[in-house]
Amino acid sequence: MSILPIKINEELSQKLGAKGNDTSPFITYFETISKGTLMEHLPIKITSITKDYIEALMPIDERSCQIQGCLHGGASMALAESIGGYGSFLLLPTDKFPVGLQISGNHLSMAKKGDTIKAIAQLIHHGRTTHLWQIDLYSLETEKLVSSIRLTNSIITVR
Repeated sequence: MSILPIKINEELSQKLGAKGNDTSPFITYFETISKGTLMEHLPIKITSITKDYIEALMPIDERSCQIQGCLHGGASMALAESIGGYGSFLLLPTDKFPVGLQISGNHLSMAKKGDTIKAIAQLIHHGRTTHLWQIDLYSLETEKLVSSIRLTNSIITVR
């Protein structure tokens, strides 16, 4: 599997006033546009954007657990689709936006309430109409791989 570099769209960089390798304007922007959404509710926080990956954190608490006190698979998928969607958003001109087309994942180990999940999203395919992301979720407590997820985003033109 070949990982592609994340090349942030220049138009978006100018719009947000980003300079050089400073990605903090994008992280702040994502926090702003996430208000009142699932990303805020869970809460999913983008922590790092590099040329190789995007990283996010999500605590495991009553909002993201099954009744047995472990991470719900649906919360894992929501985290993956969110971070992959943010990643595609960074690559696109302002007249385009990503929507999830297909997602599949393997849940490999359990993470419990009180732990935090770290998501690492890497770009595998950057086409004109689709983007493919590999997203791996890790427990910060055990450092184990919790889930391995593939996300395909469809690229839509704003009308």
